Amino acid sequence: MIGILEYGCGNLRSLENALAFLGLDSRRVATPQAIEAMDRLILPGVGHFGHALSQLRSRDLEDSVKAFHASRRPILGICLGMQLLFEGSEEAPDMPGLGLLPGRFEPFRDPSLKVPHMGWSRVNFADRDVLSGLRPGNTWGSKGGHREPSAQGVPLFQQDALPGLRPASAWGSKGGLRERSEQAVPPLQHLSQAVPPLQPSAYFVHGYFLPRWDQDTPQQMLGITHYGGPFVAAFRSGNLAGCQFHPEKSGPWGLGRLKEMTTW
Repeated sequence: MIGILEYGCGNLRSLENALAFLGLDSRRVATPQAIEAMDRLILPGVGHFGHALSQLRSRDLEDSVKAFHASRRPILGICLGMQLLFEGSEEAPDMPGLGLLPGRFEPFRDPSLKVPHMGWSRVNFADRDVLSGLRPGNTWGSKGGHREPSAQGVPLFQQDALPGLRPASAWGSKGGLRERSEQAVPPLQHLSQAVPPLQPSAYFVHGYFLPRWDQDTPQQMLGITHYGGPFVAAFRSGNLAGCQFHPEKSGPWGLGRLKEMTTW
């Protein structure tokens, strides 16, 4: 069972609907006891970094999230929920984040940009080393005065597959996770076609971003988006994963990413 953390900072209905559409069982959880009973946890979030953490802490949920992480069960942070997994944000500089990963979020400072970053942007999963500083200078091209990631390399997400075209990964028994059978997914007939189904574009709404990935932190997947400069749009590191974008609002491509990040 996937737990969706309910702590007063997010519209959970669209996420619940997306998971149900994908055939994934979910339940809202709002107490330490309910969190502990889950196999996986999704930390959603919209709004202000400091307010979200205050809500978590006032409801005695911070330690439960950290204990869930320590048990090696998967956690997915979405939008503000992704930001909370890290050390902090300039949006609330005196409010420490959960500290499960190193890094601090910064505001978009380019005066030519519209802030918040709102709308559709491409996510590049090819150049996974760019933000970790392992290959600076030789993987960037010039376009419109900005330096953007090249499109070369092998995508880390299975971008040639939509939900239902291949079976979901089975849950293993290690770490207390229950076995889950493969489930068929209905056709994507009623979803918005604002973005072509296989285009790696996602819907963003945020004013703060993670400008770099810590070189000493292992990662199995790193997605990069460019808005005035590159930033981390998605990641997986051990049992933690995050999307700065809203996969549940990103059309068929976003639903594919949501399924992959809740069934690995």
